[in-house]
Amino acid sequence: MMNAKPALILTITFVFLSLTAFEAQAYDTENVFVVVIDGLRNEEAFDDPSHQYIPYIWNSLRPMGTIYTEFYNDYFSTYTTPGHEAIVSGQWHFHPNLYGGGFYDCRPEAPTIFEYYREHTGLPQEKTMVVTGKANNIQLDWSLEPSHGPDYASLMFEGASDDYTYDLLATKLAEHHPKLVLVNFRDVDAMGHTNVWQDYIDAIVNADYLVNRVWNELIQGDPFYANKTTMILTSDHGRNDDTVGFANHGGISHQNRHVLYLAMGPDTPAGQTITERRYLIDIAPTVGELLDFPTPFSHGQVMTDIFHSYLNPDPRVRVYAKNPRMAGFFGGAWVTWSENTPDDMGNERVYLRRKLPGDPSFSDPILINDPTVARWAFYPSVAANINGVHVAWLDGRALVGDKETWSIFYRKSTDWGISWQAEQLIATSTFESAQPGTLEILGEPEIIATRAGELIISVKYRGGIQWREMVSYRTTNGGITWNEFDVQLQTRHPRNYCPLALTFPWEAVVTWNDFGDTPGQTNTYNWEVFFKRTLNGGNSWITFQRLSLDSGYSDKPRIAWNGQNLVTVWAERSVQGGPFDLIMTKSSNKGSSWSANQSLGLGTSPWQPSLAWNIVGGEFHLLFTDYSSAYPDVKRSKSQSGSSWTAPVIVSPNPKNSYRRNPQIIASLGQLYGSWEEYDPSTTEWSITVEALSN
Repeated sequence: MMNAKPALILTITFVFLSLTAFEAQAYDTENVFVVVIDGLRNEEAFDDPSHQYIPYIWNSLRPMGTIYTEFYNDYFSTYTTPGHEAIVSGQWHFHPNLYGGGFYDCRPEAPTIFEYYREHTGLPQEKTMVVTGKANNIQLDWSLEPSHGPDYASLMFEGASDDYTYDLLATKLAEHHPKLVLVNFRDVDAMGHTNVWQDYIDAIVNADYLVNRVWNELIQGDPFYANKTTMILTSDHGRNDDTVGFANHGGISHQNRHVLYLAMGPDTPAGQTITERRYLIDIAPTVGELLDFPTPFSHGQVMTDIFHSYLNPDPRVRVYAKNPRMAGFFGGAWVTWSENTPDDMGNERVYLRRKLPGDPSFSDPILINDPTVARWAFYPSVAANINGVHVAWLDGRALVGDKETWSIFYRKSTDWGISWQAEQLIATSTFESAQPGTLEILGEPEIIATRAGELIISVKYRGGIQWREMVSYRTTNGGITWNEFDVQLQTRHPRNYCPLALTFPWEAVVTWNDFGDTPGQTNTYNWEVFFKRTLNGGNSWITFQRLSLDSGYSDKPRIAWNGQNLVTVWAERSVQGGPFDLIMTKSSNKGSSWSANQSLGLGTSPWQPSLAWNIVGGEFHLLFTDYSSAYPDVKRSKSQSGSSWTAPVIVSPNPKNSYRRNPQIIASLGQLYGSWEEYDPSTTEWSITVEALSN
């Protein structure tokens, strides 16, 4: 855990920033309940013209509040754990179901509403609470973000059936009277999975009855909550459409993504219907607005339409630029990232800035994707070689009728960023309804450029909750055609993959996170670091290695090559919490064997490393997010051997005390460049900073 002094300074800083970022609103809401009916398909809820299964919600509760008819879980997989993480953190997360197959360490990377609220108010733990009917949500109480974490955790109680969970909720409310509550009712999802229609319907009818009791008995029936509590009702995901049956979920159909949303309370108009499209990630900042606490790491937006017209909710759409990636080649440097558009809350775009040899500075942002067709365009990656500059990204545009999907798109510039060829579709997902058992969902791409061609590394989810596959797409003709090759089959949940080209034209390596067997435990898995390489440009992959072997959380591996040694660095911490540490291992035989893992000893909770080799000076250079001061900042260190590292220093002056995170570093003809996400507390927006760094 963080030591006491930085935690105290951080609390004071966040409180000060939150007070200066926006004026406090005089809302009547003093408490917020977020109620989740797990796995309720909207076709049996708001989209059912008869509303026969939700008579209390539709006929009694809805007239007292505001509903959104276009509300979505709109990310990679529609499952319980990532759906709830989106609700409480305001960010999308690519996670499997916690405890599905023994996975037990799936915390959100951004702070939860409980952490934000406690950090801002100083209230004790019992004033925030999660009561969940299923184990998939037992790690919603605190996040991985080191500026928050277990010091600001909520109470956590695991229920069972919906009736039991309701009784548990009633008991804990009477005991603690928390001011911020999330409750999960599990039975609709559980009965849906039985594939017995009547059981599924009966569970919906019972959940409808219990939600009504939550409002009328537990909230309005208690003087502590009555007339000063807002209740938000939603679902974490829907279910498959009827072409493949309602029993399962996890796909990308409209029925999987589309969920109900109802808000009711003293600050919300009665009987209002909103057709604007909104998302699970919008709940966290909306709760923050209601209870007057900031949610700076959230990527959602305040749902201003749930407030009375005479109130003054913050209407501004905040910009969040995220996930920078960099490339260097022959003296040039390029950085790409994604950013939402300030006039449309449901869009992100891919941008790039270039600096060619002789340019005094980086160019203005260049829009890479076609804004007329894409809705989500994010997680871009950039590479450069003799063929030019290459950008790949994950794209959510509709390719078949109105079916929005996830696809990998690619764009190339043969003059290194001045002019660009047309977008190219590399691969797209297959809907679960195309044919039973054919679901394939593509994930975030990473692109590298070898001397012989380009490689895109991605993940393909094939429809089972347990297994994914890492795949690569290779071109040998400058991006005209692409071929798919397997990297690693039957992986559990690969992510954070980091590919790198080596010396020979077709030689490349990749490190990534995946679940590995927990030492000393049976059928239990935790995040670990893995490695593989190819000698033929991705046609086949060899030298599979597991680089970490412990019961902790190993995160975000990054790899660099100096012509003789491979060095891999990642962040690691205990599953119980506490500070992150940076761990290093190296290989002198291109990954066939590795040295013993060692700590770099670089300060208080270093996280999110980025690594590069600079041939000038012959040194590895490391950037990482550091938490030794009152706010997240970026620090740097260097090493000739990879074994011993210099004392870390702040990458550049930070007069605004901005939050800096997720850094990237590259070297190009000896010049170092760094980029990172930066949050300006005066504007409450995120941007991408890119700078030339000293050697």
